[in-house]
Amino acid sequence: MNALAGQYSEYLRAHAEQPVQWVPWSGELFTRPETQNRLLFISIGYSACHWCHVMARESYERNDVAEALNSCFIPVKIDREEYPEIDRRYMEFCSRTVGRCGWPLHILALPDGTPFYAFTYLPPKDAHGKKGLLSLVRWVCSQYQENPENLEHSARGLLRIAEPGASVTASIAVQAESLLSYVQSHFDSAHGGYFGPSKFPHVPVLQFLMRFEYLLSREKERESLLDNIHGQLELTLYSLARGGIRDHIEGGFFRYATTPRWDIPHYEKMLYDQALLIDFLTDAAVYHQNREYLSAAEEAAQFVLEKMSDTDGLFFSSTSAESPDESGILREGYYYEGNNPYDLAERESARQRRFQRVPPALDTKISVGINALAIVGLVNLFRRTGIIRYGEAAKQNYVSLTIQGTPPAIYYGTAEKRIPFGQPTLFDYSALGLAALSLWEGGLTDSLSPAVQFAALAEALIPAAPESEYPDGAIPSAVSLYAELFAKLSLFSPKEFTLTKEKILPLWKNRQWTASPFALSRMFLQQSGMGYVAFSGHTRWFREKLEREFFLPHISVLTHPSSDETLQGDNAWLCTEGRCLPPAENVEQLFERINDL
Repeated sequence: MNALAGQYSEYLRAHAEQPVQWVPWSGELFTRPETQNRLLFISIGYSACHWCHVMARESYERNDVAEALNSCFIPVKIDREEYPEIDRRYMEFCSRTVGRCGWPLHILALPDGTPFYAFTYLPPKDAHGKKGLLSLVRWVCSQYQENPENLEHSARGLLRIAEPGASVTASIAVQAESLLSYVQSHFDSAHGGYFGPSKFPHVPVLQFLMRFEYLLSREKERESLLDNIHGQLELTLYSLARGGIRDHIEGGFFRYATTPRWDIPHYEKMLYDQALLIDFLTDAAVYHQNREYLSAAEEAAQFVLEKMSDTDGLFFSSTSAESPDESGILREGYYYEGNNPYDLAERESARQRRFQRVPPALDTKISVGINALAIVGLVNLFRRTGIIRYGEAAKQNYVSLTIQGTPPAIYYGTAEKRIPFGQPTLFDYSALGLAALSLWEGGLTDSLSPAVQFAALAEALIPAAPESEYPDGAIPSAVSLYAELFAKLSLFSPKEFTLTKEKILPLWKNRQWTASPFALSRMFLQQSGMGYVAFSGHTRWFREKLEREFFLPHISVLTHPSSDETLQGDNAWLCTEGRCLPPAENVEQLFERINDL
């Protein structure tokens, strides 16, 4: 048994009885005497990762692989959800040196953690003219033993090559159009989706496109470009809602589709996908006037509330891709057989078969930042549908997250005995700020103060944010969430949060905005004019019409009645830049003022 046996992470404990002498990641790793002159073999994964489990069974349970690793390396195992900042740092190195990367992510590094080689899945033995894990490990070990200076010199040079280069300074609008051109050049015109034959949701990119489409809809001379974006989004949304990436029996979304047609998924379900897709599809349903998108969002929310929740209303990280068949053998997708998006007649019999099988395992780790993003999605769904269950679930989750004050990065354990793990990060504070803000905007809490407090905590961490915290991936980056939070807070406290001009824009000096579509779209909206709508008197019908029928990404609609005594009568007030315009007595008048922003 190795050093992983006592870890909280289910993913780490699953490797505890392997002959590889794994050690967990820690800040003390590089100060231990035994690590001073030994290379690091860093393996990063997570509990629901199918190929992580495959490689564990094929390689890490073998004595010859273990002997090769133990003799030359310090084998380090990381749960990427425990240390997302470490995962992002090494994933960026992999992306810049190898290209497209995923999990399990493997990094060979110098004793101080400097990476020099990256790869994902490898079989244990050589095959098809390519090195297997065993040959690679032995070759690197011999190189290091014979001439460590050469390997160290190469690693330092490779790290410089992998560092992001400075971008040409350009306006937000120019960079937005540059990103639009790049994204559209990678569109699958046959089946929808972007960036290759495997179809991931890429929600930050889709949000950018929908926000860009909205802004173009206000400019009559850009109709041809608008039609192009609209068509691409419609086809992609259709594939998301009707393809195999959606679980048509229990609800929710799988991590990605393995084919261009979106029909065969990779079966793990991640909380972050559910959180982001609930929010995005809810907005898309309103903007594109398509009830099917809203149904998909509601089913995902119901899946989270019923299958990924603990008794205290917090949400678990993921469900596995694998489940046991009748013989007890783990098989990918076995539980989900029959999730055919095109065969409605088969669906009911598939439902009956499914519920007679053992469901996939849950990773019961509770990530605070991802839970906060789920709160944002649920509040949006509550406001768009009026279904109180979603609002209550969002509020309960927030209360449970913050019941002991500032939460950690992760909770382990049960509602009766929560075990905090790790310090909250820039991502956690920014996401919590957005969650608190959305609850206040939606009338589910009475005070804006918690959002302001989390924003202050995030601001204290932003100067030390590494380059890996800027680019968006499957989820918005920590800095993108920070930009979103402060841009929205500037509507309500303009003196304290004049950060979009003074602090947020300089963050991207000599950096590519195009790598951060979520933040780029928010800054583009901000430059186009942002505001909020406050209500006074008995105007519930007015507010509900705005919430349920209109997509206004640059306007915050406040659910609760305004406490400003200067706003009187049964009216709606458009406020911007610290002042409120004269009251609007009907929707048409309000929209005329919104369009004049």
